[in-house]
Amino acid sequence: MASSDTQTPVDIEFDAQEQRHALFSDLQISIPRSGAEIRRWAAEEEERVQRLPRERQEVERAKYMVNVARMREVNRRKIYELEGIDRLDRGFAPVNAESNDLYQVRMASVYLGESPKKRGTFILYYRNPKDASGIRVFGMSRALHTLQNFKFDEGFLYGLLQEGKITKELYLECLKLTKLDITVHAVRDGEFVGPNTPLMLVEGPLWQVQLVETTLLQCLDYASGVATRAAAICAIAQKPLIDFGARRAPGEEAAVISSLASVVSGAVGVANTITPIVAERYGLKDKDRVRTFGTTAHALTESYFEFDKEGNCLTDPAFSELETYADYIKYFPSTPVVLIDTIKKSVGLRTAKNISCTLDGQMIGVRDDSEISGEGVIWIYDTLKNMAVEKFFIVISDNLTPTSIRKIRDDIERLRGKDFYKNLDLRLGVGTYLARPEPVGMVFKLAEWVGEDGKVHRVSKASATTDKASFPPVLTYREMNMHGFIRDFNVLPEEAGQYTRYRVLQEMVDLSREDLHLLRPYTPDGVHPHYLNSTSRDLQPIFTERAHDVRTRIQKALKDTEPLISV
Repeated sequence: MASSDTQTPVDIEFDAQEQRHALFSDLQISIPRSGAEIRRWAAEEEERVQRLPRERQEVERAKYMVNVARMREVNRRKIYELEGIDRLDRGFAPVNAESNDLYQVRMASVYLGESPKKRGTFILYYRNPKDASGIRVFGMSRALHTLQNFKFDEGFLYGLLQEGKITKELYLECLKLTKLDITVHAVRDGEFVGPNTPLMLVEGPLWQVQLVETTLLQCLDYASGVATRAAAICAIAQKPLIDFGARRAPGEEAAVISSLASVVSGAVGVANTITPIVAERYGLKDKDRVRTFGTTAHALTESYFEFDKEGNCLTDPAFSELETYADYIKYFPSTPVVLIDTIKKSVGLRTAKNISCTLDGQMIGVRDDSEISGEGVIWIYDTLKNMAVEKFFIVISDNLTPTSIRKIRDDIERLRGKDFYKNLDLRLGVGTYLARPEPVGMVFKLAEWVGEDGKVHRVSKASATTDKASFPPVLTYREMNMHGFIRDFNVLPEEAGQYTRYRVLQEMVDLSREDLHLLRPYTPDGVHPHYLNSTSRDLQPIFTERAHDVRTRIQKALKDTEPLISV
């Protein structure tokens, strides 16, 4: 730090409000109206500074840099209105660096102040859940896109500085930051992983890696939770899944993420109309892979009822329902699906029968949205067959979960046999369960750091709760045979040469690629017993090694390891 009699212009910039006001009071500028104008003005100011004598350049540069920050802060809302994020980027636009936790920027400030050259490796993984059955990863494309575009808004940083929440060193370093100096290993979207399997390993300057923790967890935790639930439903039901969760999702962005996560995990379609457009824009070019489904709600039929002043229905409800769907197929003849539980299910099935007579052999669908059971599905099937409806499919919804779906399947197979269930054209509409998953519980933990002397210090955390233990950086290898998945196991990077015959899950990522944000449909090698088990419906763990066991086993192989930290 410079002494008081040798203050640099940058020190003057941050000294006190009076000095700062005096320094800029003579700078008269008009505030630009857009981010492009601000950047152009800054470029013009830099050209002006370059023409000045060297002893004045630092002071003049400090002036215009702080004014750029101020203009961005004042005009932030207007800038976003003019240059706003494209609506089709919802769910895939990089997470803003400003969407961070305070303790991240404070830790980064300490790293820069005390050891700016110290580097480290963090691992992102999820801890043991109540059942260690594994998750399906989704959101990795967006996470990598976020790392490629990670940059703070100048005005936002200036506000943190003014409030004393960051140091001036971090402020200046973030202003200069145009590209993260990091190396990343990551699993692919669509991959199945077990607890304590690293989804990402991020190596770089400690202050930089610490800053990306919150944004990475935002990209991966919710999306992977939806993908895992969708995969579990598809595996249990063995029937087509349609994502109905858009109206239950916590916001527009979450609705797109939820529906795309469902599709990547096996859903045949979604209800959200913007999802296929977003999917095509971000890599899923096959439109048949992301289709939209939707028919009618009870409101359409109810709008055909007529009532008197006392509330008595003046029309025959059955006739009104028939009239509803007769009108509906005039506009949408290719998607005839009758919602059968508006009045009574028996009435709805008669409506479906009458509508089917007008379709010239076309398949008709019936949807049941209340009191779903295996016996009820069989009753719908038998009733339509007795009415001589030959081509039909059944859609069931109403707050379906894996537990209720498993019971429906078990009841149908118990009453009619497995072949009947296998050949039954049954489709599932699932909304709330998919769009509102419980947090996966992902964490981002320091695994090793390298001092300025080049010495590697591997660290791990011992905890009274073994599920909260952490471990050094490891790579996960998957052992397969001709029948599919066998096991996953973690090894230290220097031991990787012994396992080249296995597939490593964490691949080196080239962050210079422009298409990292694109979705790439991925089919895992083989089928995990957790998802498809012909002998048992119970969820089988794909990776049962606990963090405490991983840490203990790897600890023995380490020569220069930091003492365990008890918490």
